[in-house]
Amino acid sequence: MNNDVITIEKRNLPLWLVVLLVSTLIVVLSSLGLSAYKKIQLELPSPTQQAELDSLKQKLLQQSDVIDTNWLHTLNPLIKDVEGRLLWSTALQKGMVSFNNLPKINNNQRFHLIVYDLDDPSNKPVSALTIRQDYTGRFEQSFEPETRINAPLKFELVLEEEGSDSSLPLLLAQP
Repeated sequence: MNNDVITIEKRNLPLWLVVLLVSTLIVVLSSLGLSAYKKIQLELPSPTQQAELDSLKQKLLQQSDVIDTNWLHTLNPLIKDVEGRLLWSTALQKGMVSFNNLPKINNNQRFHLIVYDLDDPSNKPVSALTIRQDYTGRFEQSFEPETRINAPLKFELVLEEEGSDSSLPLLLAQP
């Protein structure tokens, strides 16, 4: 048996290199923290906006014709964790949507809320809301359709890609 002892030579780093490494680490961590903070701020409505949304929600819930329903999923795995709610009043021609866990989408994509009206003989969907940013947290927004909706048949959240005429249905809500 060989009982040789291995010794490791201790080398000190120059002070300037230690200061440089620590400074770089502080700058990188600060930048990451600031960008995370800004993203959180983008997702949260201001207190004024939140008060307006809460007021609209109460107004919608007091309407005799209110549609208050949860979103139904399609079989698309992209939205398997999404939950949310839809409020709509035909008398007010206003609505509100909320979503939890909307997935991240590419910059050239958007979520589009469309409404089908039973009274529209053309059976063309009416645009109600476009969501261009991705939200990983809670998203709540009011909407008013482009044209009057008299007898809503269904509300549909679709994923669209800029420059394409096709859309992918993700969620739907029916009265």
